[in-house]
Amino acid sequence: MARQMKDSGVEWLGMIPINWNVKPMKQILVERKEKNDPIRTNEILSLSIERGVFPYSEKVGGGNKAKEDLTAYKLAYPNDIVLNSMNVIVGAVGLSKYFGCVSPVYYTLYPRTNDYDIRYYSNIFQSSAFQKSLMGYGNGIMMKESDNGKLNTIRMRIPMEKLNMVILPIPISKEEQQKIADFLDEKVAEIDSVIAKTKETIEDYKKYKQAIITETVTKGLNNIELKLTGNIHIDKIPIHWNMKKLKYVFYIKKDIAGKEGYDVLSITQKGIKIKDITSNEGQLAANYANYQLVEVGDFAMNHMDLLTGWVDVSKYSGVTSPDYRVFNFIEKSAYSKDYYLYLMQMCYMNRIFYGFGQGVSNLGRWRLQADKFLNFTIPIPPLEEQKEIATYLDGKCSEIDKLIAKKEELLADLESYKKSLIYEYVTGKKEVQQTTIIPFPATISCKDKRFAQAVLLTKILDEFRNYHSGRVKVAKTLYVIENHIGFDFDTDVIRQVAGPLDEKYYKAEAIIRHNNWFHVLTQDGTTRYFAQKNKNQYLTYYGRYFKDYDVEIQRIIDIFKNLDMNGAELLATAYASWNDFIIKGISFTQDDIVEDIFSWDDSKKRFSKEKWLEALNDLNKKQLSPIGHGKMTILENRS
Repeated sequence: MARQMKDSGVEWLGMIPINWNVKPMKQILVERKEKNDPIRTNEILSLSIERGVFPYSEKVGGGNKAKEDLTAYKLAYPNDIVLNSMNVIVGAVGLSKYFGCVSPVYYTLYPRTNDYDIRYYSNIFQSSAFQKSLMGYGNGIMMKESDNGKLNTIRMRIPMEKLNMVILPIPISKEEQQKIADFLDEKVAEIDSVIAKTKETIEDYKKYKQAIITETVTKGLNNIELKLTGNIHIDKIPIHWNMKKLKYVFYIKKDIAGKEGYDVLSITQKGIKIKDITSNEGQLAANYANYQLVEVGDFAMNHMDLLTGWVDVSKYSGVTSPDYRVFNFIEKSAYSKDYYLYLMQMCYMNRIFYGFGQGVSNLGRWRLQADKFLNFTIPIPPLEEQKEIATYLDGKCSEIDKLIAKKEELLADLESYKKSLIYEYVTGKKEVQQTTIIPFPATISCKDKRFAQAVLLTKILDEFRNYHSGRVKVAKTLYVIENHIGFDFDTDVIRQVAGPLDEKYYKAEAIIRHNNWFHVLTQDGTTRYFAQKNKNQYLTYYGRYFKDYDVEIQRIIDIFKNLDMNGAELLATAYASWNDFIIKGISFTQDDIVEDIFSWDDSKKRFSKEKWLEALNDLNKKQLSPIGHGKMTILENRS
């Protein structure tokens, strides 16, 4: 029965359960105003959108430098909500696990009474709808929402007196708050695990792309004899290539515009882009007449930041910062700009230019001086070979970029799903259901286990009638239903080529054939099932044996229904291996499961490791994580 709802009267909250209340934040959470004076801790805590609250000592890259005077900092305790008053609108908030001190611009919040669960309210702060609702409370310059819904820019400090008046929901009891928090802890951890794996995959793709570019621009395409160059950064090149100092190939331009009106060009990690100077975002110049000209086909590089800067060939005419470097070929017809762009970008990716820099690197000012740049030695392949290399890399990089884009799209979907999931449960629009653990074996009122298995098999076939369903798909569905719900059909599951299979399955097929429920036809190695005149007779037995488990049976059938044969094999095999590890009672990782799957049969390696990891994550997302029911699978004897 759907829970009754009422209008909360709060725009971001919308409808809430009828027995929930709402109150201003100050009646639920209290700001902790303890200063670190006298000093009680030297542990500085940092806060980021990606990581939440973490020790400043673990911070990498740039960002604000910690103050030396720790007495100006505030104290934060474990289970305090820590939020950045200037960036909470874009998600700079987290629940602390540490005792430490935080920036004076941060707020630290704790429950006013023991009636409130801090984890539940921390989840509210993680909700995009709640974060966006705070926009009207900020004192700052401006806020902008991009096309993908992400909020960008700008410091909008929210005074505590305004934050205190924000309306928050109050579930009927602390127990319900805890139930919601427990559920979200588990689900968010699962999603975050998939996100982390996806990010690792993206980084692997980027490293692969970097390796291909490095190898190809320095060694060529034809796997021919190499010679030493005497250059520690590009140590070997094909024997027929030459090396030259960059100043004999390129010249540096420096043409100041002298007037306004040109497009302003920014050098970003995604290439040279036209800057929207009307948005007031980023660094703005008082006078663009002092900027230098860039023509179509010019190289331009941010040589002031060799760690996060970049180089590109401009597709636009315009102006760019006079601090950047604009350069081009001395003799354009002798060289391929595409090849040398890959070479220049390789020098950024591999930090070759970084090694020649000087300045203050921890402040993002690590510059490549003009003389070091011009005297850098670069390879000179024949022109036709330069073009061939560039064409090859265009194709390879395009393939990898598409894979990366697909993974980044998945990341965005996962982040959006996580935010949506949090919102639906913290506002009561979805209710945490009580999970019922079915004991093993699940009880059915049939002494003939094979007949009961045949009835369940017929249910699957009946549901699959309008779908592409051969023996592999049907048998894998039956296996997962048996083991996930916990039916004891006295099976001995073998690790077969196409996944887990109990050979007693064929006896169940014989029963459905004998009863004229389905005809089983095998031709050219493919088995198909055809409904027979007595098919509906099985329904009487199904209702008698399986009515208590019908909802879960139907749920699993619906998961497998739209899978093809390979999809069913992936999901069932991943389930079986994972279940084996649980039965063994030993610690394991997803990598251990994949390694175990590869030991089943060489045919399992036709699916990549990434594909198997996706199958494991799918089991999580589809609430099909194994419980350890049944027996371990048996390695097939192929002697």
